Parts: sequence; C-alpha cells; structure tokens
Amino acid sequence: YPCCDVTISVEEEIPELYYCLAEEVETEKGVFSWVTASTNSTVKVLCPHGTVEGAPINKGYSSRTCIPGTSGLTPVWGEADMSRCKYANKKTQELSSLSLLSVTSDNAVEIAARVLDLTNNSHELDDTAIGMVTDIIEDLSRGSKLFS
Repeated sequence: YPCCDVTISVEEEIPELYYCLAEEVETEKGVFSWVTASTNSTVKVLCPHGTVEGAPINKGYSSRTCIPGTSGLTPVWGEADMSRCKYANKKTQELSSLSLLSVTSDNAVEIAARVLDLTNNSHELDDTAIGMVTDIIEDLSRGSKLFS
C-alpha cells in the first residue's frame, strides 16, 4: 500500500441558532456597526457623534441585545438603546436639548426665539426634528395659557 500524507481540514461552523449576525444600521444618531454576538449577549458601540450632556462619562455608547428566537428560530437583534447618543444633525441635537426644558414664564420667549432660529432653514430638518418642534410649540402654547 502506498502511503501518502493526508491532511484533513474541518471547519467548525457555529449554527445560526446561536448568534445574531453582524450588521450596520444607519439612524438619525449616526451609523452603528454591530458585531456578531451570541444569543443573550449585549453588545456596546460607541456613540458616533458623542454623548448627550448629563450622561455619565463612562456611558458614551449604545447597547443592543441578541434575543433568542422563538421555537428554534434564529435569534434576532433587540431594539438598540441610543438614548445617550447625540443626533448626527446639530439642529436636531439642539432641538432635543430644548425639548427637555420645562417652559416657564422666564424662559418661554428665549425658547421660542431659539426654535424660530433653528427652523429658519426648514429643509435642514429631519422628521425627528420636526416632531420635536411640534412638541416644543405645544409646550409653549400650554405655558402661555398658564402665564396669562
């Protein structure tokens, strides 16, 4: 019998039932690149445009959990928590900060003037910013009724 060297290569594949695939997601807060993750693990990704004011310094990331699939199905990515991340659009970020303020008789005029300035070029506003403008105007309207 002739003898020869035989090399057998076996690549071990991890069944897709055990992990969520890597994916890149573009949002109003930037592009987030999620790496492959095993079921029930949470992945953290740095905020592309920085962290909102007031967020703890060591919490400058978004997080997302790989959730097990039901009845043997492939796991899926859960909703990402991007609450600590700034918006990519500077106007949206500033409107977000304004929307967190409580309207008082002392700051109502200043808030209204800032919203007017930020919405001057409305083509620069995304859907999220327009929703924030609506909320701020409603808050100003409610406040004006209380102040009169």
